[in-house]
Amino acid sequence: MSNQDLARLEREIEKLRQEKEAAQAREKADEISVYATATKEEEYQGRTIPANADGTFLWVALSFPRGLGPLYGRMLKQISPSKDAQLCKGILAIASVVYRPLTLEELEALVKGLGDLSREEVEEVIGSCGSFLTLQNSLISFVHQSAKDYLLNEASTEILPFGIAHQHRMVFSRSLELLCETLTRDIYGLQAPGHPIDQVSTPKPDPLAPIGYSCVFWADHLNDSALRTKLSDKKWGDDSSLLSFFKQKYLQWLEALSLLHCIPVGVKAVEKLQVFLVSTFAPWVERFNEKNERN
Repeated sequence: MSNQDLARLEREIEKLRQEKEAAQAREKADEISVYATATKEEEYQGRTIPANADGTFLWVALSFPRGLGPLYGRMLKQISPSKDAQLCKGILAIASVVYRPLTLEELEALVKGLGDLSREEVEEVIGSCGSFLTLQNSLISFVHQSAKDYLLNEASTEILPFGIAHQHRMVFSRSLELLCETLTRDIYGLQAPGHPIDQVSTPKPDPLAPIGYSCVFWADHLNDSALRTKLSDKKWGDDSSLLSFFKQKYLQWLEALSLLHCIPVGVKAVEKLQVFLVSTFAPWVERFNEKNERN
């Protein structure tokens, strides 16, 4: 192999090494991109310097802040003067306690006030949430786990003024309200009780799309709110909405879980409900368990 060939091979190897290290650097940059998207202040604008030092590609991030707290604090302050401040804080409160990212339809259903807005307006409100949230493929999630942690800890008095248990309670109550309003017998119009689930075509629009999250997770929110409060509180013992749900919508809820392919989730939810009911609705527990076993 000639010296010219060796030189060309060395250049190709060096190029591949630099591309690999650049890709690793970009991956690292994605983890801290919250800085670039959350503020226009020059001190938080990272930039890279490729430098040739003994054949090594160096990634130098300049002006990288030491802590996220002050940044998130400024982001939160930017929300307060906004005309959508209350909606934004309501969205952030719900996003802080849900167990998976919400779809736009689910968020519109859970946050009262969003349903009166157009889809474009809803997206604008989400964009006004101080860059805490990101919207991708119609899914709303936190831009980074640290953003959620900040809201649940440092900013909890502003986003969750009545505490996390209260917010779980609010999501539970709203979910139960949505289920009672929406669920009906044969909601997909199959007209055949024995219809194979793998042959079911989802109608458009899908009546379960706005309440999919509520169908699956309402019992978890009930359980978490109860775990963080005294189960003997009068407000739990007097909750007739839960009893009404069992009497009027229980079977329709099971049908919806089947259509959502979430029956195993329903089984776990019922187990949690039984524990909750034993602690709060003792007079009705035996009747509920008997009905559940028959079904």
